[in-house]
Amino acid sequence: MYAIRSYCALNLSGCRRLKDNGIIEMCKKFTKLTTLNLAYCDKLTDRGIWAATHNCLGLAELNLQELYLLTDKVFTFDHEGDGRANVAKTMLSQLKSLVLADCKGLSDTGIAYLHHRARQLESFDASGCINATTQMLKYMAMDIYNSTIIGEYIRVLDLSFCMNLTGAGLDYIKDRCKQLVAIFVTGCVYLNDENIVGLVKSCTKLTRIGLGYCRDITDAVLFAIADSLYLETLSLTRCSKITDCGVTALATQCNGITALSIGSCKRITNTSIQDLWENCIKLLELDVTYCPLITWDALDKFATKRLGMNLRRKIISTKLKTTIVASSCIYNTTYTSNR
Repeated sequence: MYAIRSYCALNLSGCRRLKDNGIIEMCKKFTKLTTLNLAYCDKLTDRGIWAATHNCLGLAELNLQELYLLTDKVFTFDHEGDGRANVAKTMLSQLKSLVLADCKGLSDTGIAYLHHRARQLESFDASGCINATTQMLKYMAMDIYNSTIIGEYIRVLDLSFCMNLTGAGLDYIKDRCKQLVAIFVTGCVYLNDENIVGLVKSCTKLTRIGLGYCRDITDAVLFAIADSLYLETLSLTRCSKITDCGVTALATQCNGITALSIGSCKRITNTSIQDLWENCIKLLELDVTYCPLITWDALDKFATKRLGMNLRRKIISTKLKTTIVASSCIYNTTYTSNR
């Protein structure tokens, strides 16, 4: 029994029948947990999560993805139900990684309460938290109660589809989160060149960036990345203002890139593909879906001569829609009538 109670990691993701009472009893016994995955356990409420945060004081990794019943109280101390002074002081203090993706009941206030306690946080996923605004980023960098500086340990930040975020929020991040190595703002449509360029020039340790659907992004961002970063992965899906000039700058300066998505960047031509081929020898993942100016001939070298290449390409013609995915130089092609 002691061996069971000393477990430090528990994965209950997808246990959709799990309710608060079950997690409460479990966390009273498994107090040494450091890793807990409750993703998609969508019957859990604040009460259940309180059991984990109040009893497992060594929690370092917590996944609460798609727990839509959670409210802004979830990261507060339960004064009425608990009352232990040591818990009030130390809960969440060891947390390093937290996933709150698609927790649609949370707002800026709830996330502010989180960062007030979880000051060692290194990886934070708030993607799909539709109620979050620019204030959320302010509270990631400044304590809601005493305005002290926080957020200096954050290395990975996913804000994808937090569609109310504006460039003012990124100013807090670039000024405080200097250790960032990865940031994803896919779907944050209010961001522009000035916001992203400022971030890139301030957070020079960045190696992974997601900018998909940021419709106002232009080549200026790629010029800044080329000048400031040694990038490994970049997503520019549906950034329709990107041209060959930006991709060429990226290819020549960030030649260590391993994955690039330029799907639906309809101004990109074979020139970009040739520059990527000549300069980026580590590039093994390339998405050029719906890039009508890129031809099969330009992509052939990637598909046939680069071992392990994962190439995504889709062409729409008047008679035929063709999809090709090349992986390890093996083609899988499907044809569908275009009506």
